[in-house]
Amino acid sequence: MPLDGSGHEMHTHIDNPSPWAEYGSIETLHRLFPGLRPQVTKLDDSVYPASDNTSIDGANGGTVPPAILDERGWLYKNYFDVFRALRGSLEAVTFWGMADDNTWIDSFPINRLDMPLPFDTRLQARPADWGIVDPTHRAGYGLEVALASRAGPSQS
Repeated sequence: MPLDGSGHEMHTHIDNPSPWAEYGSIETLHRLFPGLRPQVTKLDDSVYPASDNTSIDGANGGTVPPAILDERGWLYKNYFDVFRALRGSLEAVTFWGMADDNTWIDSFPINRLDMPLPFDTRLQARPADWGIVDPTHRAGYGLEVALASRAGPSQS
């Protein structure tokens, strides 16, 4: 944390707080105290909801479902969109470690696999977390959905 006390520890959950709530808190801090240079420190993101102290998806050799990791990847992308929007108000963003081979969250609040950081235990970036640096590498990036219908009598 910076000596001026403007560090903002950020341990998040997949459901809380939202990126825009973080935007509001950092922007408000900067507006009220323009001399401070806020930083996000110790960023990590649990794949479990904030109220979930029982799920053990990754226990006993299991894994966190890919869909949850993908959701977390989009969340990281949205956080970093917010951090980029705060350029000039936010001085730095640092993670609570580099990879899941050394994370405290695997044993808090219970023992379970959590995968809170952008790199896995082999120090490899997860495809879901490419949104931090380049969202065009994410699965589904640029995908468009269109609905078509035709007017006429319903078929009975």
